Amino acid sequence: MDVIVLENQQITIITGLLEKLIHNNVAVMNCDQNHLPIGLSKPLNGHTVHSERFKHQINVSVTLKKIYDNKVPKL
Repeated sequence: MDVIVLENQQITIITGLLEKLIHNNVAVMNCDQNHLPIGLSKPLNGHTVHSERFKHQINVSVTLKKIYDNKVPKL
């Protein structure tokens, strides 16, 4: 897997480019103003554990989503 590191706060990326990077198995790492990593976006295709978890989360009933939403602390 290749990785692109974004270290400058002036970099702008459109969603279409992110989609192309993901389809080409490229991870994108975001850095803060001190050039320290703060986030990582990576392709999930081919990773069955993540794919299965996402499918289960998407298919959760509205009632269960409301229950979980009430348990998440509000900022």
